[in-house]
Amino acid sequence: MTGNSNIISNNSSPQNAFVLLLFLLLIGACQPKETGLPEAKDLTFNPLFNGEDLTGWTISGDASVHIDSGVIHFANGSSGERGFLLTDKTYKNFHLKFDFLCPPMNNSGLVIRHQVLDENTGIYNGYEVNLYNVEDTQNPTGSVMNLSRSFLPEGFDPKAWNSLELVAKGDYISIMLNGTKINEFHNRRSLHGKIGFVSNTGRLRHMALFKNIELQSLSDTPISSPMIEDIMRTGNNGLPEKIFNGKDMSGWEITGDGIWLVQDGIITGRTNKENFSFLKYARPYKNFYLKLKFNISKEHNSGVFIRQHADSLNININTGLEVNIYDSNGFSYAWPTGSIVTKARSFIGIVDYDAWNQMEIFAFEDHICVYVNGSKTTDYYTNKDFNRQGFICLQVGVQLARNPQDGSVVQFKDIEIVDFSNVDILGF
Repeated sequence: MTGNSNIISNNSSPQNAFVLLLFLLLIGACQPKETGLPEAKDLTFNPLFNGEDLTGWTISGDASVHIDSGVIHFANGSSGERGFLLTDKTYKNFHLKFDFLCPPMNNSGLVIRHQVLDENTGIYNGYEVNLYNVEDTQNPTGSVMNLSRSFLPEGFDPKAWNSLELVAKGDYISIMLNGTKINEFHNRRSLHGKIGFVSNTGRLRHMALFKNIELQSLSDTPISSPMIEDIMRTGNNGLPEKIFNGKDMSGWEITGDGIWLVQDGIITGRTNKENFSFLKYARPYKNFYLKLKFNISKEHNSGVFIRQHADSLNININTGLEVNIYDSNGFSYAWPTGSIVTKARSFIGIVDYDAWNQMEIFAFEDHICVYVNGSKTTDYYTNKDFNRQGFICLQVGVQLARNPQDGSVVQFKDIEIVDFSNVDILGF
């Protein structure tokens, strides 16, 4: 850290120092990419469970465990209290994979980087990846409890055996279910600890089965910089640019069958038919920090598109990334406000329908991060199709869950952007 400080303080240009910080951010906190797995210490996977007994594992809390034909049968004990099955060793950076069977109403989970704080209460820090799947839940299978919400791939059957893979690399965690990436995020709550399984509390006895538990150690990852959102909030050697002047729609172009008006510093968009309508800003951006406020009624449909292809007559989730502003049908709706539609899923209940809400979107190369009302909703690495320059578009849509004939109304204000497109991270 001292060396980094010396480099920055000896650099006479504030912009160069900022560029250097960005470079450290990218090499420190954001190495893992969708295009490949992180560097491994060992190219082979080694078994964590030998298929015969619990050598290398310890039961903690009220848990019942037995082994049959290479399968761990794991449940909470007779008291109904929480129980753990944990590795004796601690792990830092790794690629873990295993098969599990956890039918609906059986509440279990994978724990990683687990550090027990109080053996009497079972309170701990670390991460729990939920293996509990019912329709009415904020944390379906593959979610990191109350931190990052998963979406389930087509064909997922909770009553059958499924495979789960997890990569933990520095502050980055990525989860795959049956070969499909369903979740990823950055967090620094715990960077090392034990791996294991938890069976949660309840009157019912929760049973889950596990087999083929293997682990590959990954190389260490130094963390020497803030998160991407923290460093981009500091600015880019200047003040944010207001891309809405508060008076009229200068610089914005209307597409689709909708009505857009400006009054008292507020943009209001309205539809009353089955069509969507958009406001597209004239200038394209690739790397940026976008901040705006929105106001919307429950069930009304809106969104913010980023990196939209130049064809403004065809704005959709195939030509741009949509950060959704739409909550519908409770837990069953796949992409509530703050989600990147079809890519990364947010928790519900973030929008305040009686007040203005703030949305922040951070885009740097393939990394996209979204905050709503100060809470991180999604953290996603896009593929090469959307790692590009594109347009920002505001959307007003229709109420899909009700009658598509029912239009929506949305309001936006205080729209500003910090442009990072001209920052050359290798040019310091």
